Amino acid sequence: MILRFCPIRQWSLLVVFILGMLYLVLPLPAHGQTDGGKVYQTHCVRCHGEDGKGQAARAIEPDIPDFTDSAWQKKRSDSKLLESILDGKGSTMPAFRDKKMSEDQARTLVAYIRKFAPKKTEKPEQKEPALDDFDERFNQLRKEMHELQEEYRRITDEASDEKHASPTNRAM
Repeated sequence: MILRFCPIRQWSLLVVFILGMLYLVLPLPAHGQTDGGKVYQTHCVRCHGEDGKGQAARAIEPDIPDFTDSAWQKKRSDSKLLESILDGKGSTMPAFRDKKMSEDQARTLVAYIRKFAPKKTEKPEQKEPALDDFDERFNQLRKEMHELQEEYRRITDEASDEKHASPTNRAM
């Protein structure tokens, strides 16, 4: 009988209940972390460090990469990074294939490692601020306007002089 009496209330309660259960059941990412960030924290941070520079293990492994180095990032393709993660590299970089990490997790890790690269600047550095360019162009246009006004005055003065000149002078 309650169903017929207040169906909107019952549906609202059902929706709230389902959303609450989903909130409790589904895993949420840790604060500020993506799936790649979680994988990095679990498997990589011990050697490569929180900042990706590899200082933590540099004494043991001098060739450990600095993920923040743009030159290092440019030299490695995503597929090469994926191969290094899954199959390991030498005796110091363990293989993570199957046992510890799926290929999908490794791909998210590659994307996360790419985020350590310095951000590219959109525009090349300018010599002077844009405001100076504006001021320079404004002054140039002001000068041209002044020159045009002077030329206009000269032309109108000449026309005025011709108008006031005597008819005998004009014929000559």
